[in-house]
Amino acid sequence: MHTLPKSEPAYAVASDDKPKPASETIEVFVKQWDWSFRYPNNITGDELHLPVNLRTPLNMHAKDVLHSFYVPEFRLQQYIMPGPNINLIVTPKHIGRHRLKDALFKGTYFTLMGANIQVESLEEYNQWLTKTEKEPKMRKNQALAEYSQSPKTWFKTGWYTVVPYQRAIGRSALPTAVSKENT
Repeated sequence: MHTLPKSEPAYAVASDDKPKPASETIEVFVKQWDWSFRYPNNITGDELHLPVNLRTPLNMHAKDVLHSFYVPEFRLQQYIMPGPNINLIVTPKHIGRHRLKDALFKGTYFTLMGANIQVESLEEYNQWLTKTEKEPKMRKNQALAEYSQSPKTWFKTGWYTVVPYQRAIGRSALPTAVSKENT
């Protein structure tokens, strides 16, 4: 027979720490097989930059299928479905680089469903925003590059596939066409 050791009761401790005000909202767009982020002043990128110790609202949008915003180091997972926007407030506590993953399997390019998250001081965050606004970088969609290559099959399968988006989702309208493989 096992007996549990006696333990002291746990009590809540009063704290005079007030929550820090929320920073501006970051729009998170997810689609097969890409994450993109839109910051204030319409700055877009493929990395999520967050200021440390500051509440940051994320407004998340899925454009095609069910996705999962999963950051193991934050102990956070949030499903994002097409249609309603999902609002989430995060307050990262440690400076560093983390990895955003989609925890839901979605076919061929599933392993490409990731993005870097950079948690930095507010000063570094503002410097990054200023630099990115002045020198936007072109994003390469690896799923689109692979899809554009000639198929390596010897026969037509007749299976339908989703065409990867050519532009960042935050800047373009959604295509409606679904193409047929090997046609």
